[in-house]
Amino acid sequence: MFVRVDKAMYGLIQSPKLWYKELTQCLMSHGFKICKSAECILHKKTQNGKDIILILYVDDILVMSGDQETRLWVRDTLEREYEKITFGESKKFTYLGMVLTRNERGFNISMRSYVDDILEMYGSDVKECVTPAKTNLFTNNPSPLLEKQEKELFHSIVAKLLYLGKRGRPDILLAVQFLCTRVKVSTCDDRRKLERVLGYLKFSKNWSRLIDNSKFECIETYIEASFAMHEDGKSQSGCMTFLGNTLVHEGCRKQKLITKNSEGTSNTVCSDCNLSFVR
Repeated sequence: MFVRVDKAMYGLIQSPKLWYKELTQCLMSHGFKICKSAECILHKKTQNGKDIILILYVDDILVMSGDQETRLWVRDTLEREYEKITFGESKKFTYLGMVLTRNERGFNISMRSYVDDILEMYGSDVKECVTPAKTNLFTNNPSPLLEKQEKELFHSIVAKLLYLGKRGRPDILLAVQFLCTRVKVSTCDDRRKLERVLGYLKFSKNWSRLIDNSKFECIETYIEASFAMHEDGKSQSGCMTFLGNTLVHEGCRKQKLITKNSEGTSNTVCSDCNLSFVR
């Protein structure tokens, strides 16, 4: 039987899209503009020159403004449109599994409770480790495949770790990204590598990420790649971008293509900056 619903229901595939359309239209009618590079970020400058930035994650909205009256205006506007909302404001609050604490240097982002939830979900006790992986991370040692139930748990834990790595713990991204490539063919050896990551999180659960509010003069980006680290010959890339003392972007991924040069390798020197490029 096929049915057509008259109203978006929570849990349906199209519901988040319809809610996003409804909410953004409401906010744009009050002067907000959608960021072109990140459509879940909206910005507005008030008549008195105050900036407001909203970050949307389905129905969780983070309101940022240096003026309390402006923040309360956003709350009142949403209450008039949607009758009842939950609103909180303090120097310490939670948002999407992150605990944000304001201090003299800026903000600390901690995800200790999220880590505890992952460890509890895994069920088995893991040994504390000082690093998230060993040097054999990319080596697939022959071992039995996991049973169906174990495989499903492996997949769920890796998905949660990927969210954790992208939000508050970039130090686990390399190991987690590799585990993402193993969710469909996970083995006992992969489970040991997963437990290594969990043991590292257990050891470092109090680690927090700093958003430094001090002034900065430059943007620094570090990019690195390891050649042919994966069994299929593909390489691994990493990238980190800093605004002053604050890490604002991190990337870690398996490269999609394998590039070969049948003509061999040659070096080219740039006369303007005296840098050597390998072709």
